[in-house]
Amino acid sequence: MNVRSTTFPHKSAHKETWNSRDGRTSNQIDHILISNRHRSTISDIRAFRGAEIGSDHNLVIATVKAKLRTTQKLKRGYIKKPDLEKLQSPSEVIRYCVEVENRFQALERNDEEDCNVTWNNIKEVILAAGEKCLPSRTKAKKKWFDNECQDLVNQTIHKRREWLQAGKNETTTKAYKDAQKQSPQFKKY
Repeated sequence: MNVRSTTFPHKSAHKETWNSRDGRTSNQIDHILISNRHRSTISDIRAFRGAEIGSDHNLVIATVKAKLRTTQKLKRGYIKKPDLEKLQSPSEVIRYCVEVENRFQALERNDEEDCNVTWNNIKEVILAAGEKCLPSRTKAKKKWFDNECQDLVNQTIHKRREWLQAGKNETTTKAYKDAQKQSPQFKKY
């Protein structure tokens, strides 16, 4: 295994991956390990202070140029799930039954003795009638990240930038920690 974080020259602000609680001490303690075989794929590693995650660690990002061999995979189609709640209304049930009957009448003319072919025909009839009469179901997404959450996160990011630019003094540290406590990403639901 190779420690690649220490091989690239950067200024000290881009090497620091951890800041102590007092805001004065910072070290490079987070590293990226890679096997000797793949060590030439990493072209740069540095720490980014801009990621606001509520931790005393900074984000470490590696630029990787992967040299991988790919295999062909079979494409699987997405199976649409019909909205079965539509079958609660009698008019939709009648419409679906009529559609299935019409399609089965076309199959009755075809006399196949192979049970697999017959089963595939029946399956296609039921699925085709379902697609025509019952549209696919869509889930309504809950909107949990509203404007209030966005404002609190923006306030936390703004306080963190002030804290970094002011040299991590006590007043900006306290303001930043207060903003962190109000931010929804630090609340436990």
